[in-house]
Amino acid sequence: LVPSTLGFGSIYFLDKLCVHQYDERRKAAAVSSFAAFVAHAKQLVVLWTPSYFSRLWCVLEVAALVKAHSNEELPLVFLPLQLATVSVAAYFTICLCIAAYTANILMGYVASGTTVICVVLSICFTKLASVLRNFARERRALSEQLRTFKVEESLCLFRADRERVNRTLVEWFGSLEEFDHHVRTTLSVKVVSAIGSELHYPLLYAWPMLLFNLLMEMDYIAWGYYTTCDHRASNSAYSAISWTAAHFTILPVFHRLAFLASKKYESRRLELAVNICVGAAGVFYVVFMLAVVTYGFPLVPSYVAVGMSALMCVWALWLMREAFPNCRKYMRWSEANPFQQNDTRGAES
Repeated sequence: LVPSTLGFGSIYFLDKLCVHQYDERRKAAAVSSFAAFVAHAKQLVVLWTPSYFSRLWCVLEVAALVKAHSNEELPLVFLPLQLATVSVAAYFTICLCIAAYTANILMGYVASGTTVICVVLSICFTKLASVLRNFARERRALSEQLRTFKVEESLCLFRADRERVNRTLVEWFGSLEEFDHHVRTTLSVKVVSAIGSELHYPLLYAWPMLLFNLLMEMDYIAWGYYTTCDHRASNSAYSAISWTAAHFTILPVFHRLAFLASKKYESRRLELAVNICVGAAGVFYVVFMLAVVTYGFPLVPSYVAVGMSALMCVWALWLMREAFPNCRKYMRWSEANPFQQNDTRGAES
């Protein structure tokens, strides 16, 4: 909305606001024009929750996108709302770490800086681990949700709306059974390929972790800290680059750790223990990166510091590789295989 306010002319179609909710004639016209709206859109942004593909209107929108782009990649931006919560919480966690670290200095070093950071991270990361593990289970259920899709089981508040949408689907695909088959096969493969693998962490959600560090580095640059040419200052510049890259890797790595331990346990104590372990692994990763940047760079020659910075940047790019279209184009998603191999329509018949 900000570019639009500044006069760049971006136009957004929000179905809840652009489809008339009370005038039946206008609502029918909007529903029949969904494919045209989507076909003329540069991107379809999906704010995903586990119930998204269980709602008839949402499935209609994605089906219209696939219909409009049947022979090309889907311009689909997949943003899980759970991960947005994690990213915002992680940003405030970093802010809390900096505040606690600064307070510890002002109080005359009551404890070591590393201890203060570990305590804050341990508390916050345990909660974040719980959220990420829940998301891991929900994300894995997405493939099964699409594979077993039935339009008649989709949720729709009003009967008249269901009948109107069903008529539109029959017009597009010939029958509701054919639409079911289309969702389980073509739509499933395209959607899963567009949103990436289960381990993909959206690039947009990784930026909040960088914000605080970038602002601090801007202060250093404005102060002229990196303008000197001695060995220590140049290595500090390389360590700053590495620490910025490390910030970019924290959430993707934590996300992968949560997926490895995503199994749901009946015992609350066992669930808490797993969350603590995952959180502790995340804390260890952050402290390890911090130790490398803080204590490693001042001890090595400049050419080694350059190599370490390069490795850190490569590590960050590798973790976020699915955010780049050229990389995703040549990757094969393992989630797509069941849709390609199993035709559930034949099994049902």
